[in-house]
Parts: sequence; C-alpha cells; structure tokens
Amino acid sequence: KYSKEQIKDLWERYGNDEKAGAELGISKSGFYKWRIKYNLLEKPKVLKFQQLEFSLAGQTGVSKSAGILIKQGAGKLTITQKLLAKKAGFAQVQVGEIVNVEPDLAMSHDNAGLVIKQFKQIGQSGVWNPERIVIPLDHRAPAESEKTATAHKSIREFVKEQNIKNFYDIKEGICHQVVIEKAHILPGELAVGTDSHTTSYGCLGALSTGIGATEMAAVWATGKIW
Repeated sequence: KYSKEQIKDLWERYGNDEKAGAELGISKSGFYKWRIKYNLLEKPKVLKFQQLEFSLAGQTGVSKSAGILIKQGAGKLTITQKLLAKKAGFAQVQVGEIVNVEPDLAMSHDNAGLVIKQFKQIGQSGVWNPERIVIPLDHRAPAESEKTATAHKSIREFVKEQNIKNFYDIKEGICHQVVIEKAHILPGELAVGTDSHTTSYGCLGALSTGIGATEMAAVWATGKIW
C-alpha cells in the first residue's frame, strides 16, 4: 500500500512514528510496522523543522494575577512571558493575561510632535521619567517644509521644558541606530516606540514594540502600558 520511498520520506521528515503516521491517516503502531518492514531502524541524521518540539500548550489552570482561566505552557515560558512577568512583578504570566508594565525606553522621532499634542490634552504637567524618553529627529531631516520646521521647533522646546536629555537633533543618526549605539535599550529590557521598526531591538534580546502617538502620550504621562 505504501512504498518504501513514501515511508522513508515521512520518517526523514518527522523522525516520529505518530506524526508520520498522521500524514498517512494511520496509527503510530501502523507506521512503525511499515518502517520496520522497510528496515528503517535508525533515527534521521539530519534534523528537519517538523522534528522540532514547541511546548506551547499544556494543562489548564487559573492565573493568580489575572483570575482568569488560561492554558499553561507545560511549565515553559517564552522570552516574552519572562520579560513581561519580570516587569509586572509576577512569578510568571500566561497567554491571555493583561498586565500593566513600566517600559525601560519610550522612543519617538519626528512624530513626537503628535505625541506632545496628545500629552498636553491629558493635562499632565511633567513626563513620568525624562531619563527613559529618547527622541531622535531623523525622518524629516532637515525639515522640508515650514510645517515640519515648526514641529521640530515645538519638539526642541518641549525637551528643554521637560529636561529630556536624550534628545538627538538632525544629523545625529537614525533613531533605532542611535538607541542601540547609545545603549538606551539593553538585553532583558522593555521598549516601546512610535515607529513600526521598534521591534528591531529584539536583536539585543529586548522586548520591543511599536505603539501609536496617543498610547505614547499615556506612557509619558503615567509610565505604564498594558
């Protein structure tokens, strides 16, 4: 019914009787018998993607911090879960939980002008932590219009008002390059930024994500994000 080539291909792909058998719609023992018939006794020597095990699902339990029913990860946590748990002050967090955390870095570039407008609408007099806010001007540098020049001017005035030292004016580099070169983000830390490429800080073993101007304004005001 099944050729040696079929059985050999599935065995080399999965290295597992149950998974290989499932491809053919037969049981684990059924595939094993076919494998033995063709004298395929040794484990595949080359590891294929299908042979990797990701223990992301497991027993069901209740999260103490969130009070919700969730699926445990068989005792194993992803790097994202570990970092968020550390920031939230919990022993661990699970998929589906909502936790409030304080970022180690809040980065905005030229769009900081939009963040400033939203921040002022909140009515907060000062930012939560000027040391953790980084603003490099790089997307529209030098200013190509009066509108952009006015926005840059408002940003320069704001960083002086708020005593934000980590401000990088035009010609000082691309925002993500500056953040990494100046060590504003380190392994194991959490970063948010008003740019979709903020995720690039993952190259350092940090957890980083892009957010919108309104959400960043809330971070500047409260020092928290969920």
